[in-house]
Amino acid sequence: MSYENAVQVLVIVLGFAILVGYHLRLYIRLHRRPETTSIGLANHMRSLWVENMMKEGRKDVLPVQTLRNLTMAASFLASTAIIVGLGILNLAVTSETTPEAPKLLMLFGFNNHTLWTIKLMLLWAVFLFCFYNFMMAVRYYNHTALLINVPPDQHIADALHRPGYLIRLPPITGAAPGVRMVADVLNQGAAHYTLGMRGYYLVIPMALWLVGAFWFFLGALGLTLVLRRIDSAG
Repeated sequence: MSYENAVQVLVIVLGFAILVGYHLRLYIRLHRRPETTSIGLANHMRSLWVENMMKEGRKDVLPVQTLRNLTMAASFLASTAIIVGLGILNLAVTSETTPEAPKLLMLFGFNNHTLWTIKLMLLWAVFLFCFYNFMMAVRYYNHTALLINVPPDQHIADALHRPGYLIRLPPITGAAPGVRMVADVLNQGAAHYTLGMRGYYLVIPMALWLVGAFWFFLGALGLTLVLRRIDSAG
């Protein structure tokens, strides 16, 4: 392996290390100190919203419209992800030549066209990941739309859902088991929505990787700085 290729490999590894390291740190904070993150605070506010809607027995348009908006947003993003993903997959399968614009170099014995195809397949996998999570978000939002209209004392805890492990918050103080279960369902949908959006964010450095390794590193570094600001509760 030439010196230039070795530098590119090192840059790519550093870019992935930055992204993975940041999200591991965020995952730990969400479990230990969720109140220090915007995701944790949003989860807590959703739980309070569910308690308010169920405690007051509100059957008006507010909960229905809110959940409808969430479902429509997730459905639109899921549709976009699968359409773009299928387009990228078609390009990866049918492409026979490598574009001249991206300055691709040989890595680990792969020729330029092989490396180009691998990058496209990885980008396709990212969009497939987005599609899956947005569809799961729609599933949980639909469950919430039904469960939130059932009186809290008539819910059977854990009959339809067990809390996920992505984000775990303390239970609502004094809330009925039914309220906590509905809040868990809504927050689980929000967790999948968050993962889907993370996949969309990841498209930025992955798309820049098609141009070159150093562009990927700059995209990963810039994305991490932006996410650090977005995820902070302060």
